[in-house]
Amino acid sequence: MRRTFAARLLATTGLAMLLGLTGCAATEPTVAEADRPADQPADPGLILADFERAWELVRDTHYDTEYNGVDWHALREELKPRAERARTRAQGRSIINEMVSRLNQSHFALIPAELERDLPSETDEPDPSEIESAADAGTPEIPSAGEGSGRGVPGFEVRIAEGRAVVTRVRAGAPAELAGVRPGWVVTRVRNTDIDALIARMGEAMGEDASPMYAWQSVDSMLKGRVGSSVPVTFLDADDAEAELSIERVSPPGEFVKFGNLPPLSTHLEHRWLTTEETGDPDTRIGYIAFNIFMVPIAPQFEQAMVELKDADGIIIDLRGNPGGVGFMASTLSRFLLATKANLGTMTMRGAEMNFFVEPVMVTTRGERLRPFAGPVAIVIDGTSASTSEVFAGGLRSLGRAKTFGTRTAGMALPAAMSRLPSGDVLLHAIADYVNSDGTRLEGDGVPADVEAPVRRQDLLDGVDAPLREAARWIVTESAMREGVSAGAH
Repeated sequence: MRRTFAARLLATTGLAMLLGLTGCAATEPTVAEADRPADQPADPGLILADFERAWELVRDTHYDTEYNGVDWHALREELKPRAERARTRAQGRSIINEMVSRLNQSHFALIPAELERDLPSETDEPDPSEIESAADAGTPEIPSAGEGSGRGVPGFEVRIAEGRAVVTRVRAGAPAELAGVRPGWVVTRVRNTDIDALIARMGEAMGEDASPMYAWQSVDSMLKGRVGSSVPVTFLDADDAEAELSIERVSPPGEFVKFGNLPPLSTHLEHRWLTTEETGDPDTRIGYIAFNIFMVPIAPQFEQAMVELKDADGIIIDLRGNPGGVGFMASTLSRFLLATKANLGTMTMRGAEMNFFVEPVMVTTRGERLRPFAGPVAIVIDGTSASTSEVFAGGLRSLGRAKTFGTRTAGMALPAAMSRLPSGDVLLHAIADYVNSDGTRLEGDGVPADVEAPVRRQDLLDGVDAPLREAARWIVTESAMREGVSAGAH
């Protein structure tokens, strides 16, 4: 039940969880067909062609010839009559989504052709039945000014904590902060959607372990929209008093990158030194790095962060809310943290394997000498850390190079491909399995937290980020132990 419902949600929340993607070409649809509304009559032949092509792609590329226990040929015979009777694109898409959901695995979803061209406007809010997301491989390109403006944000982040959508962070200077929103506030309604009821329904359908990821994605998607538009949100403040606010959406921080069939994605990284209040020790210098997605523009920013934080006693890498991205980025970033050549894990396809080898950094892209960071590394994770985030965190953990803090990751780590269907819709479909270097399989299980530190509302109201606090405490202890060993050696 978990993955069946998960596949539908992945197809409706507007987030990509991608890894090692490859692209497949197909005949381009006519403009008239691509622009036809999904609920309007469509060419029945094209609907059936999409169904057949989607079935063939899974048949020919799924890494498991047993299809995770599904009789793939029998499933085609079961669903084909419905595809033959379908008369709208929405009906055809629903049948394809049902078909791939039977595999009970992550990284299967359908992207409507119009999504890669059109983003939500103020009067065209995302419809959960029609928004789907995935990605394609290829060379990323930076969109020109104005592109990506359809994904404005109100400037605050939420997580599902203790069964509710709780504000965990408010960006300085963002409309949310100016409106008075603070960490620890609870989001109870976005527009006309009862968020508590939504979370409850997901919990009943998927269980406590799986639902937080999808509930978070759903709320996050509802909050986004056209830059300059406003979203009505109802909160419970620190005193549990109801606050109804209309919050303007603004461009997210960082730069946009256009990658394959995805709408323009905001990529941003922050790095800084933790304050003494955060470390709890004025003598320990701890660097902090957080980024929202594993895309190519992050690589030079991560390198610069490692250069500026190279003298830290320890480094915290925060992957909460990071749904993944391009698979090779896990190896690219790990080279700054490993002193010897290593393998993060193995991707297994039909008749082939690919290892995620890491070559330690010697010099920066600017030609400056830089040794891999040798101090303790803490990685903060939670149920919204997925795909390449899991490869990165799980790989470094299995090598004994990092310790994890927070809560278990999403368990969605199947490498996927993108293939265009005859109508122009795009199918995201898993083509490989993935295991850590120690043989641990991430799909379904995820990466555990070595130190469990769940987010609690009261902590946030008190100004405490519990997972970050525990990671900092560990680095302080590790740093003191290393200094003691060093002093004893002399």
